[in-house]
Amino acid sequence: MKHYPILLVLLVLLGHQGAAQTTGVAAQWPARRWTVGTQLAFYPRFAFTEAANEYSTESVRPWPVMPTVAYRIKQRGSFEVGLLLRTMPRRTTTFADSYGTSVRQRSATSWALPILTRAHLAVPDLGRWQADFEIGLMPLTATYREESTYTNARTGQQSNSSSANSYSDCLFLGGLGGAYALTPHLKLTADARVTFSVLLALVGSYLSNNGIKNDISPFAPALSTGVSYQFGKAL
Repeated sequence: MKHYPILLVLLVLLGHQGAAQTTGVAAQWPARRWTVGTQLAFYPRFAFTEAANEYSTESVRPWPVMPTVAYRIKQRGSFEVGLLLRTMPRRTTTFADSYGTSVRQRSATSWALPILTRAHLAVPDLGRWQADFEIGLMPLTATYREESTYTNARTGQQSNSSSANSYSDCLFLGGLGGAYALTPHLKLTADARVTFSVLLALVGSYLSNNGIKNDISPFAPALSTGVSYQFGKAL
């Protein structure tokens, strides 16, 4: 949460500076077809699985960055895909008593694929600044796996069991983005989006209609900031 004010201030500055600029560098630094980037991402917690046990709740660990690739269809439109991964490395817990030994292994993986269309806002003479309107989808899947082996101390006989829980959804994305060009190819980027889950909205409606308290909102912020590099044919 502590990063939200920084990103929002950056986006406000992008919009203000874009409107205030009167001389551009579009002729010197033309837009190019391809862009690759990397971002620090802060996405909804409910999008990722949690592994619960009788002692604690273990959240899936985030990867530090989200890679992105974009293709500029025309001067004011781009198509972008990102990848969010979270993993919980396999963990082994052993419990032994006079009756036997129990070994339990747990692991979890979550991935999300933000797929966006960026409309580059037609503000005259943006200069080095760029402002975007964004809309898209984000399919996601989270899976938690558990395997157990019990060895009887008296007979030495082993018994095995396994289970897996998964969750899938497709979120709607919408928001604003911005960038500042450091060089003809390198840019600083920031995005502020809102996600909406139809599935969570339906579940929340069902729970409310049946008098069950529901604390999960179908809406959530999704923020990111990073750098990008554009290359390829100039438009």
